[in-house]
Amino acid sequence: MNRTRSAFQIVITIVTVIAVIFGAYIGIWWLNRDVVNREAEIRRDQYEVQETARDEVLRQAAQIEAVDVQLTNPTMTDDQKATLNGQRAAMVTQLCNVASSISGGVTAPVSDAVQRYCGYTP
Repeated sequence: MNRTRSAFQIVITIVTVIAVIFGAYIGIWWLNRDVVNREAEIRRDQYEVQETARDEVLRQAAQIEAVDVQLTNPTMTDDQKATLNGQRAAMVTQLCNVASSISGGVTAPVSDAVQRYCGYTP
């Protein structure tokens, strides 16, 4: 009876150790997967922010070009031109602020717009 009891305790101990090891393995695997998913989400968010900034630079550049066309209109009064020049200056400032947040590679249109209006190449 004593030998049976000892053998039973050994088996229970082995099963317990195996269960703890397996549980630790699953726990570590789950935590690593969670970290990888979090890192992927951060990268995806950062990519979306960068794409939005690039799109905003192009949108602002198009608006500035539209104002430039309006400024060439010979029928505009000096007051209208002054107002448009103020709006244009604000748009250029906004474009340069957005461009300063861009990191990583940029396409030629974005780079050209930043160089034209802000005086540097991102």
